[in-house]
Amino acid sequence: MVRIKRNNYINSLKSIHNNGFAIIEILVISSVVVIAFAGIMTFYSFSLKATKQAEYQTKALNLAIQNIEAVQAMREESWNNIANLTIGANYHLIQAGEPIKWSLEQGMQTQEPFTQSIIFEKVYRDMDDDIISIGGTEDASSKKVTTTINWQNKNITLSAYLMNWK
Repeated sequence: MVRIKRNNYINSLKSIHNNGFAIIEILVISSVVVIAFAGIMTFYSFSLKATKQAEYQTKALNLAIQNIEAVQAMREESWNNIANLTIGANYHLIQAGEPIKWSLEQGMQTQEPFTQSIIFEKVYRDMDDDIISIGGTEDASSKKVTTTINWQNKNITLSAYLMNWK
């Protein structure tokens, strides 16, 4: 009987010892799962932010292209649509008239989260009739148009040269 009690005592000590390892194993596994889940959630959050930024950048680029193409269409309709605009002033596109046509209105336009502006500049040419940025002779039949789309401390800028070719 003494021997059975001693074996039971040893077995109960082993059981307590094994239960202690089981609790530690559960804690270690739980920690690994929590760390892995946190990593996955961080990656998911980063992916969502990157996707949103890519979406904004694509929309901003499309707005900038639309602005340049609309100004080119206005020029094709009549050089007078852009010839007398104030150099260096901010403009934005509006659709007006019957039939609906693009026109420009002074000032910047905000459509959250984007702020749009279109600016016209004089064009200068050298003696070989090449466009230059400094000096030269002003070409009254040419204008440089630059559109900038701003959002969340980022921007896209596109420029084009327009000529009175008609």
